[in-house]
Amino acid sequence: MRATTILTLTVLLMATCSPIVNADTRGVIICASADMEMMPANWEIQDQACVRVDLGVLQQGETLSFDISTDSEVDILLFSSNAITVYQNEQSYRSDSVWESDSVFEAFNGSGDWHWTVPSDRDATRWYMIVDNLAHPQDSGSGDQGGSVASVTLDVAKIVPEPFTLVDTIVRLESGESSVLYGPFSMDEGTQVRIEASTMEG
Repeated sequence: MRATTILTLTVLLMATCSPIVNADTRGVIICASADMEMMPANWEIQDQACVRVDLGVLQQGETLSFDISTDSEVDILLFSSNAITVYQNEQSYRSDSVWESDSVFEAFNGSGDWHWTVPSDRDATRWYMIVDNLAHPQDSGSGDQGGSVASVTLDVAKIVPEPFTLVDTIVRLESGESSVLYGPFSMDEGTQVRIEASTMEG
């Protein structure tokens, strides 16, 4: 598994005062369904199967926390309601224009947690997380290819941001890369800034 370091940042300004279903023979993927009311949840995801988690209709700027563990490699994929049909129809979904790449982890194994904030470039929309234990024709051998049963535990919850939170989301950075997370913005003299960072590998 190629490890990519993912940086999760929270910036605060503080004033001084069911059974799993396989893809069918026509190439249309049908996953077992789950939703936020089922969280936390655990699945035994069979070889060449998947789970689709309905995250609900989310407004831009809303933040979710994810906590996942698995004992075998899976792909963790995130799609909007418009883009998930590309995945389900076995079309080429491995593109930033289709999946939400900062919150995608291929061939993930082990435990991890991260926050993700709905992008500000779209209206309210429904979002889906896919936990994928499938080989796809367009994979070219990348990501998880299945081959074994994966025991997966997932918890998803909405985050209530602390006062003056500017950024609380996951950002994918390759070695030597940087990213502007927020700004420009101004602060009064004496304002304190708190930055928290953690890593997610996958």
